[in-house]
Amino acid sequence: MPTFTFYAYNLNPDTKAGKLFADKAVRQALLFALNRQQIVDAVFFGHGKVANSVEPPTSWAYKDKPKILYTFDKAKAESLLDGAGWAKGADGIRAKGGLKLKFDMITNAGNKQRESMLQVMQQSWKDIGVEATPSLIQFPQLVSQIVNIRTFDVFLVGFNWSNDPDEAPLYHSRNTVAGGFNGADFKNDQLDKAKRKQLYEQFQDIMSEEVPSPVVLFNTGIYGWNKRVQGTDFGSFNQFGSRPWAHSVWVTDGK
Repeated sequence: MPTFTFYAYNLNPDTKAGKLFADKAVRQALLFALNRQQIVDAVFFGHGKVANSVEPPTSWAYKDKPKILYTFDKAKAESLLDGAGWAKGADGIRAKGGLKLKFDMITNAGNKQRESMLQVMQQSWKDIGVEATPSLIQFPQLVSQIVNIRTFDVFLVGFNWSNDPDEAPLYHSRNTVAGGFNGADFKNDQLDKAKRKQLYEQFQDIMSEEVPSPVVLFNTGIYGWNKRVQGTDFGSFNQFGSRPWAHSVWVTDGK
């Protein structure tokens, strides 16, 4: 059952990070520079699928032809940064208008997969002239950074949903307030089932172009349950920890 792992930029224009990442060309370049299949293979031992959308392939809302397909393309990444005016200095780090393209990346200490991912991201971005420094903090601190404090530059986490593909908690502008899950401060004004699918396809196009918080991969896992357990209805996004499907589960007497 897929969950997803993603990183998000702080897009608050009042922060240093917000100034670094304001241009979507920078965000696009960073995603093109990541060899995400390498992350799936080396960090998750093949148990995952590179994400081409913010919706998983198992969702009815999934658009199978993304507006922008982010394959691993270092040359494309460098071209985007060059075109956006970020030039390499003598130290190899890109800069523009006196601002260096360097930032911190936070995730929760002890999560070995995410720690390894940050190392891969650090090296991948160094290869195109970007200095990204991993910073490991405790999980409660990470949550506070995302929903309240918001002094981070970039955070890396995982998430899961129920059957419905509504991702408003992560991307709707109303959730940029303290306590909301739109910690990236992303805002875009354009954001019966057939009609919803059309709107979700538009949503995926916007997210493909704007890339405020790229989904790196959809994780996969294996679930097992006793034949006495009935009513399981796993969603498109899921992980065992939060059990959003458990309210409908019941157990027979086994006869």
